[in-house]
Amino acid sequence: FSDPEYDAFLEYQYAVDTGMCDALSPAELFWATGISWLIQRFFIAIGIVCFLDVFVTFFTGELNAKNGCLIPKPFFPRWILPGMFLQLLVNPAMGDVMSFVSSIMKEIDSYYGPGRVLRWFFALSPITMAIFDRLTENIMYQVEKANKLTVKHSSLL
Repeated sequence: FSDPEYDAFLEYQYAVDTGMCDALSPAELFWATGISWLIQRFFIAIGIVCFLDVFVTFFTGELNAKNGCLIPKPFFPRWILPGMFLQLLVNPAMGDVMSFVSSIMKEIDSYYGPGRVLRWFFALSPITMAIFDRLTENIMYQVEKANKLTVKHSSLL
């Protein structure tokens, strides 16, 4: 989809960057820079929310639009179809996350070298998996405990 205001802003920013328009006054430059900074941070925030929404929906369930109650997903729709892989595959923020992780991995690899990175990976993988398993068990225990609760509210009765 296309937002006309954002497209106009991009055209204006391109004109400013390439020197196609007159020089801006200090006040105009201040506001143009501030708005550009806010728009960039806004897109980052939207990407973070879209990325985290996959995990929140996966582990908690979905909100009922009629009464606002949290409905946990059964086993098959949660784990098998569509599963987390498909949700992450269609996530709009996944490209940004992958490029960020890739740049970090390239930086680590170029600084330490592939041999050292591989040795540290094998050395730390057992403790990492133990911590991950412990966290997963704790999260699943809390989710199952919350799924068994029945919330009664006077406005819903």
